[in-house]
Amino acid sequence: MLDSRRCSALFAALFFSATTLSTHAQISRNGYIDTSFNLQCVNNPGVNFTTRALLLLDDGQMLAGGNYSTAFGTCRNALLRFRTNNTTDSSFNSPLAPGSFVTGIARQSSGKIIISGLLNDFSTTFPVARLGVNGSMDGTFAHILEAGLVGNAVVVQPDDQVIVAGSASIGPAVNSGFIRRLTLNGGPDNTFANGTSVSDPGVSAQGIGVLAMQNDKVLVGGSFSFYHDGTTQADRSGLARLNANGTLDMTFRAPLTNADVRAILIQPDGKILVAGSFLTFDGNVRCLARLNIDGTRDAAFAPVGVGIAALSMALEPDGKILVGHNLGVMRVTTNGVVDTTFGPGNAPGFFGTEALNAFAVAKSLDGNVFVGAARVTVGSTTRRGVIRLFGNLPPPPVLVALSTNATVDAGTNVTFSVMATGAPPLSFQWRQDSKAIPGATGPNLALLDVDSTDAGNYSVVVSNPGGSVTSSVVRLDVNFFRSTITVTVQPVNGGSVTPNFQNNALEIGRAFTITAKPARGFLFTNWSGFETSANAVLTFTMQTNEVLQANFVPSPFIPVRGAYAGLFYDTNAPAQENAGAFALTLDDLGGFNGTLTMGQNRRKFRGAFSLERVAVVLLPATTRLPEVELTLQLDTANGLITGSVSGDVSPPSTLLAFRKVFSALNPAPNAGFYNTALPSTNAPALAPPGDGFVPLTVTTAGRVSGRGTLADGTPWSVVSATSAGAWVPVYVSLYGGAGSI
Repeated sequence: MLDSRRCSALFAALFFSATTLSTHAQISRNGYIDTSFNLQCVNNPGVNFTTRALLLLDDGQMLAGGNYSTAFGTCRNALLRFRTNNTTDSSFNSPLAPGSFVTGIARQSSGKIIISGLLNDFSTTFPVARLGVNGSMDGTFAHILEAGLVGNAVVVQPDDQVIVAGSASIGPAVNSGFIRRLTLNGGPDNTFANGTSVSDPGVSAQGIGVLAMQNDKVLVGGSFSFYHDGTTQADRSGLARLNANGTLDMTFRAPLTNADVRAILIQPDGKILVAGSFLTFDGNVRCLARLNIDGTRDAAFAPVGVGIAALSMALEPDGKILVGHNLGVMRVTTNGVVDTTFGPGNAPGFFGTEALNAFAVAKSLDGNVFVGAARVTVGSTTRRGVIRLFGNLPPPPVLVALSTNATVDAGTNVTFSVMATGAPPLSFQWRQDSKAIPGATGPNLALLDVDSTDAGNYSVVVSNPGGSVTSSVVRLDVNFFRSTITVTVQPVNGGSVTPNFQNNALEIGRAFTITAKPARGFLFTNWSGFETSANAVLTFTMQTNEVLQANFVPSPFIPVRGAYAGLFYDTNAPAQENAGAFALTLDDLGGFNGTLTMGQNRRKFRGAFSLERVAVVLLPATTRLPEVELTLQLDTANGLITGSVSGDVSPPSTLLAFRKVFSALNPAPNAGFYNTALPSTNAPALAPPGDGFVPLTVTTAGRVSGRGTLADGTPWSVVSATSAGAWVPVYVSLYGGAGSI
């Protein structure tokens, strides 16, 4: 027969292929919504704020511009500045009137802000404006007041001159594009050719929608078929390049047709990323392509996307490209492959994170991704207006190996282990039957002296900042043995035990808990047998042929239960500072509650006498009163309580209390009115000394009370008194002195 108590160690550390592990990633992954960021103003279904432009500032704050359907808070002005810690900057006040919308944001070297759109300052409408760093309108910057112009894009040249472009209504249902370069005060720069884009007849389009600087040349993108620089017109589908003076660069012609270009980025190597919707050389409609510096096709980059229209771009430090499109946000590698590790891809027909019209994307200083959109949704979570996605998290851990299933005898030590790789720090949480095991947070799980409660299915969750993976299940089975337990109660009518294990076969080596409950009129004394304890709740480890006995005794408190009243005072020198009244009510089991009165202060207490009839009660200090300790001894033979009161009385005062025996049915024989002399020699603390008479009343219940004024004018009252068939000391409180009779 196997020894159930042996402590041999079984290290269950055999591994199998990690391909059998199941993984479940948490939502703190790249491309998932960071729910800790929630701008209340824009994330409001009633506002329907759609962000169209984002600009990251040097201090980490962000400017957001767009349009809304309903005015609410700071959204009413279509432009706001917010801190990336989730708060709107209330010191930034846009001067725009309701109905304005912002499509582009740039900044001059002075920190002043250039915005484009359909802008109104409560008096006129214009396509471009300059604001101070606090959002106020810069009155030194002239406004373009030509009718029908809407700014779609703005760029600031290295010399701080501003180029603005957009759409121009030139007739019913006919839109063309315009472009202007402005001087430093906002006036027209006549050295720059004021070009126009022209759409195919009958096509209503955005005109020019995006600008980008390529050294001293200007890339112009939009929805047009031709571009006219005022002198020369050439077919340029959605993309043209202008010389420094605004004239058309005839050497640049992109291999795009039917193009609607919405975003342009110049890579550090000078190559050009073009996003939108266009027909490329492969005959398919694409949303992202890369061109060489001269506008020719970059054969190393595969055009991206079928069935979606790109609206915005941002470049990551490693060269990957963030693309906002009409259905979401995705990330693309440097060779044009969609990065499937970014976003859940939870909408049909596209990659990345689901969104409605992601007009703007921007990287924050901490590497996360801000998206300007009508809304972004991941699972059941939706954010509107300005959304932050995780963008700089490492990949979740990868589980390499896990221990195998194990079957062991009770009393054995078992260790399960996991091997994982991934970006640090790695954290571990072991689980039994899907419930986390407290403290089991390392790569190894040590189970010591196992019993049947350790049997079950074990798994481990391994996490890092990029997410979590959960291992497959490892099964632990435990072989164990049982033995009969004998549980008795003494005396048999003295109480009961819960649960009643009597004659049950319990598992050897396993811990069990049993509780003794006394019957009415009895008290629990102790456990005896194989285990000894004075605590009614006993936790024991099952042994072969275990024996337990719960012992009870009749309550010694029943004959003396009831109310007690008495005094405490310094018997050598009674004074106001060391004397007072004591009252206590005792129940059948030795429990009590009572009050302690000193002068004008009355404090409640509660406790219980031990079987030795002793109790110590601590009254904690309060803001007004110091700590007090009561030491009580119950004399069950004579029905009285003795003890002391210490703490805020020094030296400790002697306490004496009698059980109340008088009542209306058993009246005190000495009830009546008394007039007692109180000479000053009995009250040396009086100031000034003075004789007096103390009128007292003894009630039929044996209580002594009184109140009055001494001959010298000192008021007095009886703090407490009791009579239990014989006269006892009565303490009299004098306001300014003390005495006893």
